[in-house]
Amino acid sequence: MPSQKQVEERVENISSILAHLRANGAKSRRQLSEELHLSWGCISELSSILIGKGILLEEEVEAVKGKGRKPSVLNFNPKVCFLGVDINIRGISACVCNLFGEKLFSTA
Repeated sequence: MPSQKQVEERVENISSILAHLRANGAKSRRQLSEELHLSWGCISELSSILIGKGILLEEEVEAVKGKGRKPSVLNFNPKVCFLGVDINIRGISACVCNLFGEKLFSTA
Protein backbone atom coordinates (compact mmCIF):
# COMPACT_ATOMS: atom_id res chain seq x y z
CA MET A 1 0.00 0.00 0.00
CA PRO A 2 1.44 3.41 -0.97
CA SER A 3 2.28 5.90 1.74
CA GLN A 4 0.37 9.16 2.13
CA LYS A 5 3.35 11.03 0.64
CA GLN A 6 3.32 8.77 -2.44
CA VAL A 7 -0.41 9.33 -2.92
CA GLU A 8 0.02 13.10 -2.60
CA GLU A 9 2.91 13.09 -5.12
CA ARG A 10 0.84 11.05 -7.58
CA VAL A 11 -2.09 13.48 -7.28
CA GLU A 12 0.29 16.43 -7.73
CA ASN A 13 1.91 14.84 -10.80
CA ILE A 14 -1.47 14.06 -12.38
CA SER A 15 -2.55 17.65 -11.76
CA SER A 16 0.68 18.90 -13.37
CA ILE A 17 0.11 16.74 -16.46
CA LEU A 18 -3.48 17.92 -16.90
CA ALA A 19 -2.64 21.59 -16.31
CA HIS A 20 0.26 21.40 -18.77
CA LEU A 21 -1.91 19.83 -21.47
CA ARG A 22 -4.63 22.44 -20.91
CA ALA A 23 -2.12 25.30 -21.16
CA ASN A 24 0.03 23.92 -24.01
CA GLY A 25 -2.11 21.52 -26.03
CA ALA A 26 -1.37 17.94 -27.05
CA LYS A 27 2.07 16.60 -26.14
CA SER A 28 3.92 13.32 -26.46
CA ARG A 29 4.91 11.40 -23.35
CA ARG A 30 8.54 12.31 -24.02
CA GLN A 31 7.71 16.02 -24.30
CA LEU A 32 5.75 15.89 -21.03
CA SER A 33 8.66 14.16 -19.33
CA GLU A 34 11.12 16.81 -20.47
CA GLU A 35 8.89 19.83 -19.87
CA LEU A 36 7.59 18.73 -16.45
CA HIS A 37 10.93 17.27 -15.31
CA LEU A 38 9.29 13.94 -14.43
CA SER A 39 10.68 10.56 -15.38
CA TRP A 40 9.40 8.95 -18.56
CA GLY A 41 8.23 5.99 -16.44
CA CYS A 42 6.17 8.31 -14.21
CA ILE A 43 4.58 10.04 -17.20
CA SER A 44 3.90 6.70 -18.88
CA GLU A 45 2.27 5.17 -15.79
CA LEU A 46 0.11 8.19 -14.98
CA SER A 47 -0.94 8.81 -18.58
CA SER A 48 -1.93 5.14 -18.89
CA ILE A 49 -4.16 5.56 -15.83
CA LEU A 50 -5.73 8.70 -17.32
CA ILE A 51 -6.26 6.94 -20.67
CA GLY A 52 -7.82 3.97 -18.87
CA LYS A 53 -10.26 6.28 -17.10
CA GLY A 54 -11.17 7.95 -20.42
CA ILE A 55 -9.82 11.37 -19.43
CA LEU A 56 -7.03 11.39 -22.02
CA LEU A 57 -6.78 9.97 -25.52
CA GLU A 58 -3.60 8.96 -27.28
CA GLU A 59 -3.70 10.18 -30.87
CA GLU A 60 -1.32 9.22 -33.64
CA VAL A 61 0.22 12.12 -35.50
CA GLU A 62 1.38 12.14 -39.07
CA ALA A 63 4.40 9.89 -39.20
CA VAL A 64 7.82 11.42 -39.58
CA LYS A 65 9.81 9.98 -42.46
CA GLY A 66 12.14 7.26 -41.37
CA LYS A 67 12.13 4.18 -39.24
CA GLY A 68 10.66 3.72 -35.81
CA ARG A 69 7.36 3.90 -34.05
CA LYS A 70 4.56 6.17 -35.19
CA PRO A 71 4.61 9.25 -32.98
CA SER A 72 1.59 9.86 -30.77
CA VAL A 73 0.42 12.65 -28.49
CA LEU A 74 -1.77 12.79 -25.41
CA ASN A 75 -4.79 15.06 -25.40
CA PHE A 76 -8.05 15.49 -23.51
CA ASN A 77 -11.01 13.33 -24.45
CA PRO A 78 -13.48 15.84 -25.94
CA LYS A 79 -16.43 13.68 -24.80
CA VAL A 80 -15.60 14.16 -21.11
CA CYS A 81 -17.40 17.13 -19.58
CA PHE A 82 -18.04 18.55 -16.15
CA LEU A 83 -20.89 20.45 -14.61
CA GLY A 84 -20.48 23.61 -12.58
CA VAL A 85 -23.42 24.78 -10.49
CA ASP A 86 -23.80 28.14 -8.73
CA ILE A 87 -26.46 28.22 -6.03
CA ASN A 88 -27.03 31.48 -4.20
CA ILE A 89 -29.82 33.75 -2.97
CA ARG A 90 -30.51 34.97 -6.52
CA GLY A 91 -31.11 31.46 -7.87
CA ILE A 92 -29.34 28.60 -9.56
CA SER A 93 -27.19 28.67 -12.68
CA ALA A 94 -25.21 25.91 -14.33
CA CYS A 95 -22.50 25.52 -16.92
CA VAL A 96 -21.23 22.45 -18.79
CA CYS A 97 -17.60 22.61 -19.94
CA ASN A 98 -15.22 20.17 -21.57
CA LEU A 99 -11.73 19.47 -20.25
CA PHE A 100 -10.28 22.03 -22.67
CA GLY A 101 -12.12 24.68 -20.62
CA GLU A 102 -14.61 25.44 -23.40
CA LYS A 103 -18.17 26.28 -22.33
CA LEU A 104 -20.64 23.93 -24.05
CA PHE A 105 -23.85 25.01 -22.33
CA SER A 106 -24.87 27.59 -19.78
CA THR A 107 -28.14 28.55 -18.13
CA ALA A 108 -26.96 32.11 -17.49
